[in-house]
Amino acid sequence: TIVHNATYYGLGLGAARGGSSTSRLAIYKACSEEGCFGVDLLNGIDDAVRDG
Repeated sequence: TIVHNATYYGLGLGAARGGSSTSRLAIYKACSEEGCFGVDLLNGIDDAVRDG
């Protein structure tokens, strides 16, 4: 299925296709208002690996 005029907050307007109906998306927040620190990024990666 093709989704026409797909955009993400006004960025990248176009057609979206090729998704999988069985795909899952995992998002980990590793940065805060203070910035993105190496230890926080590594903890986010560790969490993602642990979660599979």
